[in-house]
Amino acid sequence: MRESPLYQEILQEGVQRGLHQGKLDTVLLLLNNRIGTITLDLQAQLQKLSITQLDDLCRVLLSFSSTTDLVSHLATNPVRNVELNLLLRQDIMRESPLYQEIMQQGKLELIIRQLQRRFGHIEPILQSKIQQLSSYPLEELGEALLDFSSKQDLVTWLQNY
Repeated sequence: MRESPLYQEILQEGVQRGLHQGKLDTVLLLLNNRIGTITLDLQAQLQKLSITQLDDLCRVLLSFSSTTDLVSHLATNPVRNVELNLLLRQDIMRESPLYQEIMQQGKLELIIRQLQRRFGHIEPILQSKIQQLSSYPLEELGEALLDFSSKQDLVTWLQNY
C-alpha cells in the first residue's frame, strides 16, 4: 500500500500540512514574544499564509515593534490560501522524476493486473517487456488491451512496439 500513488499523495499532503502548522506555531510564538498577544483575526490571516510567506515573515518580524507593523506587513504581502499553495506544490511535485516514477509503477501494476485477470498467468518474459515500456507506450497498452482477445494479441502488440 505504501507504494501506491494515492498513499504517497496523501502522505505528501500530510507532510506539507505538518510543515505549515509547525512554521505557523513558530511565527505565533515569536510574534507573541515580540509584540504581545496576537488577535484571533490576525491569527486567522496568518493561518492563510503559505510556508514561504511564513518563512519571509520570520525574517522580518524581529523589526516589528507593534501589531501595526504586522498588519502593515500583511497588507503589503498578499495572503494566499494554504490549499492553493498545496495545489501549486502538487503541480510541481507531479513534474518531479520521483513522482513520475511512482506514477509509472502504478500504471504498470494496474496493466499487469488487468492482463492477468483477462488471460491468467502472464509469463515473466512478457512482464519484463511490459516493464521496459515508457509512460506513453504503457498508456497505449492500457487502452489496447481492451481489444485483445487472446494472450497472442499482447505478444503481437509488444513485438510491434
